[in-house]
Amino acid sequence: MLTQTGGHPLLLHTLLEWLIERESLFFDGYVWHLLVRALTVWPTFPLSLELCRLSADALSCLWWLALDEWPTPHRWLLLCMDDDVDSIECAVRAVYERGWLAQQDTTEDVLYVWQSPWARHALYEQMSPLQKRQKHVFFARLLEERAPEETIRLATHYHGSGHWIAHESVAKTLQRAGDQLSQRGELKRAFSYYKLASTFPQQAPKQRALLLEQIAELHLLFGEQEVGMKALHSSLQLYESCDDAVGQARLLRRLAHCQWSALAFQQALETNRVGLSRLPRSARHSREWEDLIADQMVFLDRIDDISSLRQLLQSLHHEYDEHSETFQIVYGVHEVGIFVRKGDFDNALARCDTLLTLAKQIDHLEYIIRLQNFAVLLSFAVGTHEEGERFFRENIARIRTLGRLSDEPAVLGVGGVIAFQAGDWERALQRTKQGLQLAVQTGSLRYQVRLCALCAMIYALQGDDAQARDYLDRASSILGVCTDDVHMAASYWIGEASCALIWQRPQKALDALRFFRLEDQLPQFDITLSTLGMQCWLQSHEQLGEDEPIRAMLAAFECAGLYSDYHRAWGAMIEAQCLHKTGALTCARQRIESAIDTFTTLSIPFDLGRALLVWLSLASVEQASSPLLLERSRLCVRLFESCGASVHQKRAWAYLSDLGLDETILFPPAPTLSKRELAVAKLVAQGHKNEEIAEALFISVHTVRSHLKRMYRRFGLRSRVALAKLYRDEFESSGDHGRTS
Repeated sequence: MLTQTGGHPLLLHTLLEWLIERESLFFDGYVWHLLVRALTVWPTFPLSLELCRLSADALSCLWWLALDEWPTPHRWLLLCMDDDVDSIECAVRAVYERGWLAQQDTTEDVLYVWQSPWARHALYEQMSPLQKRQKHVFFARLLEERAPEETIRLATHYHGSGHWIAHESVAKTLQRAGDQLSQRGELKRAFSYYKLASTFPQQAPKQRALLLEQIAELHLLFGEQEVGMKALHSSLQLYESCDDAVGQARLLRRLAHCQWSALAFQQALETNRVGLSRLPRSARHSREWEDLIADQMVFLDRIDDISSLRQLLQSLHHEYDEHSETFQIVYGVHEVGIFVRKGDFDNALARCDTLLTLAKQIDHLEYIIRLQNFAVLLSFAVGTHEEGERFFRENIARIRTLGRLSDEPAVLGVGGVIAFQAGDWERALQRTKQGLQLAVQTGSLRYQVRLCALCAMIYALQGDDAQARDYLDRASSILGVCTDDVHMAASYWIGEASCALIWQRPQKALDALRFFRLEDQLPQFDITLSTLGMQCWLQSHEQLGEDEPIRAMLAAFECAGLYSDYHRAWGAMIEAQCLHKTGALTCARQRIESAIDTFTTLSIPFDLGRALLVWLSLASVEQASSPLLLERSRLCVRLFESCGASVHQKRAWAYLSDLGLDETILFPPAPTLSKRELAVAKLVAQGHKNEEIAEALFISVHTVRSHLKRMYRRFGLRSRVALAKLYRDEFESSGDHGRTS
């Protein structure tokens, strides 16, 4: 009946229902033969939906009966065997024994229907070593569908199995897994994947070169300079062996970066030139060519070869529009550098803002982050911390939205510096500690050292010497592992010097700065390290009474183009202290007044407090009662108190004590007012005129003036504006603005 009706689906369904109820009939070869004949006519019938209700024994029987009747029964039958390991193993062996793997599409078919990773692994084990193509395809698919941890286990198994095809497949898969982890910021796990992939010997030279390049990058990022350089050289040799000019250029560029970090400036410049020479003419305007040219600009800029830099910029200017937007940004960054060297910081910031807009238009994330960080650092150098805070907030929000975990430590570190300059030390500590935690998580040793040093400096200023020492020891232990990273060394020794100065140990601070001859290298570092290092160097020599090195350092920074108004104010403050020691009080007062004006304009509370502290040290006992000295004394103490600078606050009170001033004189208790005087003061604080006050209180204008004169005299004030300012906060906080009669 089935064959006569052409295998109608309804009849097939009825037959299956009947057979399933009588499962024993499935063991009858004749019944099975009829069913297969019907399914040959109607092959698209969803048979697996019915067979999934059968027992394992019945399914196993069906499998063996089907092998002789239907060439590819696994298309539907194995779907219902997914959870039955014994049946799957039978199926695997049957497929192998029947020689089905010789068919071109069989491997794909099996992968399509088998949901069990175990089954795929079992089939791979059953394949003949002679079936190279199927093994290669099958193994690649096996690895792609596995989790990274499972891939490592499988890779380790096949590494010792001797399968030649396994080596390249496993290495590529591990490399892809490492790339994904690296993009997510999981650098330590990515490194373990790359290292395991490198143990597979049978790889193409180009693939192995790329793998060694990735391993080298992570070694360098972890601060392991020597090992990283060796890996870079090995990778370069492989690129040379396979005649890959682009790879060679990229590796030479990276080697130049390492040489630059080791302060081998001329060697780095020459290596970069070799990289350019390796690129063929057809590669001009390629990404690699633009990167090498960009680095050439950086190196010429840093070694102070401005004439060569100008020539290079001019040679490229006529074809500026032909370059990519990325190269235009790089070109513009060095224009910003020229502005900085001229001391034109306003144009430098404006140009930086224009480049940032271009980077956002092309959605170039790397340069957006880099330019915003550069803008923050530039803001720090010129003292415009409010602008720097805006750039920081934009940058950190973008990085967190995109999940760029590896970029966060650098950005948070810069944000901590800006918050420190703004006087918000609690926020500075919060950002710095958060960045330090992420630096540990991502394995970035350089930022661990830098952020530890910043934490130590803030704790020392707050008077918590134990915490400061702990963070310095932590940075020192990391530096002991990576002694050849000069930037890490600079961060640590500048941190040591800063803390030593706070602890009144200028010679120790100077020894720390001289450890790697940092006085010769400071202009070569980034703006933050250069600025902090300059401040430590100046303070050390000032406290030791050595004037000549101070003048030499200020001249070096002016030549290096890192001498903004902020740096000049710092220089003026140090010079005032030196002039004071020589007895030139008039010149000293002129210099410190210029520093106070600059720090006031830039609104930098801690530095303004330090400048006021120097001004107080120049004051005499005869000036103790002057209104200006009292006003500046109050401001100095309040600035240090708002920052949390307990060490400097104690020093300020020590100076004031020498002048005969104490807390009762500077901050006397507020005089008591009569009910009528309090009502007048309240209306003055609300901005009312004398006539309006008289009308509101039902008194004469003459009486209002008398009350005001008595209050001015009692409080030591000069005007109604000062009286209004004194009482406005008190009245607003009480919420009482009604009329007092």
